[in-house]
Amino acid sequence: MQLSKYIGISRLSRFLMNYAGRCAIFLALLIMALRVTTTWLVPKYLSNNMYPTTTTFTRFYDMKKDSVDVIFLGSSHAVNGFNTQELYDTYGYRSYNLASEQQNLLTSFYWLEEALQYQSPKVVVLDAFMAFPHVKEENLNAVEATTRKAFDYMRWGKVKRDAVKAITDYDDSQSLLSYYLPNIRYHARWTGLENEDFQFAFDHSPELKGTGVLLGSCGNDRYGTFTTSESDTEMAEMAPVMVEYLEKINSLCKEKKIELILTMTPAIDYSLKKNTAMRAFAAKHALPFYDFNDTAVYDEAGLVFGDDMADIEHANIAGSVKITDYIGERLFETGLLESVEDEQWSSSSQFFRNCLEDYAIHHENDFYAYFDMLERDRFTILISALGEATEAIDENVVAEFQKLGLSCILKNVSYASYIGVVNKGEVYENVSAGLEGAVSYKGIMADKATMFELLSKNGDYTEMQSSIIIDGEECSMMNNGLNVAVYDNDSKKLVDKVCFDTHNPDLPAIR
Repeated sequence: MQLSKYIGISRLSRFLMNYAGRCAIFLALLIMALRVTTTWLVPKYLSNNMYPTTTTFTRFYDMKKDSVDVIFLGSSHAVNGFNTQELYDTYGYRSYNLASEQQNLLTSFYWLEEALQYQSPKVVVLDAFMAFPHVKEENLNAVEATTRKAFDYMRWGKVKRDAVKAITDYDDSQSLLSYYLPNIRYHARWTGLENEDFQFAFDHSPELKGTGVLLGSCGNDRYGTFTTSESDTEMAEMAPVMVEYLEKINSLCKEKKIELILTMTPAIDYSLKKNTAMRAFAAKHALPFYDFNDTAVYDEAGLVFGDDMADIEHANIAGSVKITDYIGERLFETGLLESVEDEQWSSSSQFFRNCLEDYAIHHENDFYAYFDMLERDRFTILISALGEATEAIDENVVAEFQKLGLSCILKNVSYASYIGVVNKGEVYENVSAGLEGAVSYKGIMADKATMFELLSKNGDYTEMQSSIIIDGEECSMMNNGLNVAVYDNDSKKLVDKVCFDTHNPDLPAIR
């Protein structure tokens, strides 16, 4: 009797143990599946984007502990305005740009707290644009999407838990659970997943430690600086929650003995009243404040708004160099930092030089200088003719083509339908003439990830076409002449699109 009872209990124990084991395996697989699908579903903004928000935050965790001496914080103005590589190449100061689009000051505070878990910066530079009302209908002064961009890739820990609680306390339209289980928020993305969603973990694109590079110039001549001596007692009102977190950022920096520097980068949406309010805050807390909208600072930095700004709010790479050099000089004057050689920054110097070269290409209008600049292995060059594009093609133009490996076979072919491709040493050309003489080509960039497609069709005026499609986007200027698109396989970005009117002997550039 006792033996049979023992056998029964033993069988029950084995059953329960097997059941528990199966449950544990099921739960482990479920958690693994949730983690994998979350990785797929959460949006990615990588280094090849205008604002590399995702890689900005994920790659911060790759930095060697206590190697970052300067941290930049702020909105997209700071992403584009503060150039970490320029600061290193010119001054030897090691910095990281943790700014992001519409980064409200709550976000800046919690990312500063997170950064201090891994780094011991001596200086924090904060662009305070978001201290003032920006998205007035939102308590957090920013739309939900930009707040999530900033926190989706923060590691889970006390800082993120505190941040998520604060976000949902101020914004009752957002839920705690949707941060803990992002699948809830992003489930609708299942139908729109792209290659980068699956390849993100393997992405090793070059980067500039959070700095976003813009190449264009706005040409705006309506911008005007102001002189702080013109200021009166009238001040712009800061957003209430932003004031609270500006105070917290200041207190945290004082606690950690970090020099906090406040700035304002050039922007049309700025005013003397905002300057007065920020100067008052800085004076109250004995903080340095550099406003690039102030005539004295603007002139000393050597800024030219129409040339150095990509649009009316954001600096291009040339502007970022000037803004950063000004900050670098102020940092040098403090004596807080030492010039340090660090492979983490040295290794990206060539990539930065390439970006400066891309900027020069983007602004070059001389045909011969332009084609000389294209003699780089990192470029894919795509050419599509439209209209009568051969009248001005002579031996000098042919020589420029030949430098790139092209034969310029459209020479002397009236109304040539022509396409030319130079792709990491591989060259393709095709030409045709007549009413039905269209030529086309499909290929993949040397980065092995980006598709392109070309079409040139001339002869019949009602049917003339030029098309250069890169990753689904039309990049032909669709003007008469040679339409050219230049793609950088290292940065995975379109560098430039231009048309040279090769019917005109002056070969003018059309952008």
